[in-house]
Amino acid sequence: PNVIAWQKGSDPSLNSEYVVIGAHLDHLGLSRGEIHPGADDNGSGSTALLNIAKAMASNPVKPKRSVLFLWFAAEEIGLV
Repeated sequence: PNVIAWQKGSDPSLNSEYVVIGAHLDHLGLSRGEIHPGADDNGSGSTALLNIAKAMASNPVKPKRSVLFLWFAAEEIGLV
């Protein structure tokens, strides 16, 4: 599944513009007997995105533009 979080921008004239920060969270794991390591790919990207979102939420200075945080799946299988 895809996951989205949103932080509204602080500037009323700019908060309809968006900055998108994303990472993929899917992972194949074991497929046809082959191990597909994902900790340095999926795990690190998802963790970094979560830490960015937490830092922005706790910072008293809010971005002027709205921010979308996207964790998306199905990256490994292309356009599906």
